[in-house]
Amino acid sequence: MKRYMVKFHYPNSTTVHTAYESASSRSEAANKVKAREVGCGRIVKIIATIER
Repeated sequence: MKRYMVKFHYPNSTTVHTAYESASSRSEAANKVKAREVGCGRIVKIIATIER
C-alpha cells in the first residue's frame, strides 16, 4: 500500500481540496476519494507520498 495525496475540485468551486488515501494504485486512490467525497468533481492530481 502506498499513501497518495489526491487533489480535487468540487464542481461549483475553484478551491482545491486535498485528501490523503492509502491505496495500491493511483486509480484505486482516485476511486476511494470519489466514493468518500460525495459530489466530488474533477480530480486534479494524484501524488504518491512516502509511507512513514
